[in-house]
Amino acid sequence: QPPLNPHLHQVTLGTATYLTGVYLTKTAEWTASEPVLWLTVVTTRVSGPGEAFRPVALRSQVYSPNGCLSTSVRPYSGPCQAFFYGSAATLAGRIWLDQDGADAIPELGVSKAELAMPAVSVSAQAEQTASLDASALTSGIVLQGSSASTSAGKIKARVTADDDPSSVLPSDPAPVTAAQSAAAATTGGTFGAVTLTPSTTGQAEAMVGENSGPTVPCRDLAGLTTSAGLPCGSAVFTELATQSITVNPEPLAGRGLGTFTLVTLTPPTGSVGPGQAWTARLPQTQNGHCTALTSTGTVGCISAQAERGMSGLVLGGLPATNSADTLSWSTGVAFQGMVDVTGYTTSAESEQGIGAGAPAGSRSATIAYWNGSGYTTAALGTAGLNTTLGTASIGYKSGPSTMTITVNGTLTADAVTTTAWPTPDCATAACVTTTRVPAVVARITYEIDVDGTPVATFAVNADLGTVLASTTYRAAPSE
Repeated sequence: QPPLNPHLHQVTLGTATYLTGVYLTKTAEWTASEPVLWLTVVTTRVSGPGEAFRPVALRSQVYSPNGCLSTSVRPYSGPCQAFFYGSAATLAGRIWLDQDGADAIPELGVSKAELAMPAVSVSAQAEQTASLDASALTSGIVLQGSSASTSAGKIKARVTADDDPSSVLPSDPAPVTAAQSAAAATTGGTFGAVTLTPSTTGQAEAMVGENSGPTVPCRDLAGLTTSAGLPCGSAVFTELATQSITVNPEPLAGRGLGTFTLVTLTPPTGSVGPGQAWTARLPQTQNGHCTALTSTGTVGCISAQAERGMSGLVLGGLPATNSADTLSWSTGVAFQGMVDVTGYTTSAESEQGIGAGAPAGSRSATIAYWNGSGYTTAALGTAGLNTTLGTASIGYKSGPSTMTITVNGTLTADAVTTTAWPTPDCATAACVTTTRVPAVVARITYEIDVDGTPVATFAVNADLGTVLASTTYRAAPSE
């Protein structure tokens, strides 16, 4: 096979020409069971300026020993270690406005309007060496208007580490933190002005290290510190404040409607925070992880977790009225928005390796959604949800004119999934376990007209972000 055959090669570099010969020969120690070979390369300059031609030779002994634990040709065992990989994340949720799928909404003077939720992620890979990565991103806004653009928040704390001798990265770096910095922004168009209000508080923290313990206190979802002395990583975002998108309509016949809210997102108040992720390799059961790993002296397992929560999400509000308005609203039920999500919590957990526990995913919330004449209340769990919302239509009178706002929408949440467990033998192919907790996704459309003439059409969309935990294990090859 090339480049051993043909074994002679001629190369011209500048004004000089070189002839290289490659020779593969048996050593005196060669046997069928241990085929030790000589690989010899001889290069000679055959033309060109300079001193007299003379060859340069390089020779290497080539030997592939039996078994992965042999150290006869290298200082360490070869690819004999077990392979571990763990990752966990709360994918970036967002709430945004559009018009027929396009970002631009001329009636609001918007070319792009988006609220970004905080996001966290961690990953750890270990075999002969280990590498780790953790990041946490604060919430933020992007509001691009006809005359100005604002981008605020979305500040990242990120840290990486590995113990590869050839790397410049530290093995146990200091944790990295980032404080939130953001303020509200407004832009306007022919119908009205839209205001995006991000969280003005919060802190992102990321931590990784090769030696979990007092120096690298990676914390799991329960707040417990990993102390196994093996690779770990954690990321967390805390102290989220309320976020919102509001619209202030233009005056109608000399008197304007009140500002109304398209979306309000309130922070969590319970034990589940706005975002946290953790992963670690463990040599034995610790803090409820790798519960079947009761004996020491094994390669252990890797565990990964992530969670996200919020107290409330209200989508699809309508303007309040005043005493001078004639309100066409005949349902007899007070309208509180198209969708109201309370107590939203999600978590995902995955493990792989010797003594790994079963994967788990959870999701819970109470959802009240408009059905056309009132509210339907549903308990959201691990099963899916897919519904078309009822229509809400309301007229606002002012003198001879009437402004009518009609609202529709959809609401979905795919089912929580986990891969089959326990997995078969992991020596031939890697075993992978993944838990996926899909986000609540909603789209609320607004159609607004004055005396039957359309004046504005737009939609508010919400994707609360998927939560993932995935782990991979491949057993070390046998001797």
